[in-house]
Amino acid sequence: MSADPTSDGAEAPVVLVVMRHGERHDVVNGIDEGDTVLTPQGVADVAGAATRLGDVLRADRRLSSAAVAAPHIVSSPFRRTIQTAVALRDSWASQVCTPSAADELSTWKPPRITLDPRIGEVFGPQRIK
Repeated sequence: MSADPTSDGAEAPVVLVVMRHGERHDVVNGIDEGDTVLTPQGVADVAGAATRLGDVLRADRRLSSAAVAAPHIVSSPFRRTIQTAVALRDSWASQVCTPSAADELSTWKPPRITLDPRIGEVFGPQRIK
């Protein structure tokens, strides 16, 4: 994976952020629902985390604005993690559509979401511990 060059021609660092899903419906209700969804508060928490993360990344002068604007999101296939990825993507997209980013919007694409069962807590031999 190569990084985008910065304005001075140096290679910008690649940033990896690991984030857990928002608040689970079954945890709040005390009932094991298996592949559960997020609570409304969980969705709101993810949007807030996305805003704070975007602020931190945009403040890092080593990162190109194009790299910050177009993250690649990878999620396990659980409903709660997909909801988290979608909320993160949607929040990120709303942050990019600002007047300061107007000249980059002509080529802007929403962040991609890739589902990968290898990163789930249950699927396959590569469990997150």
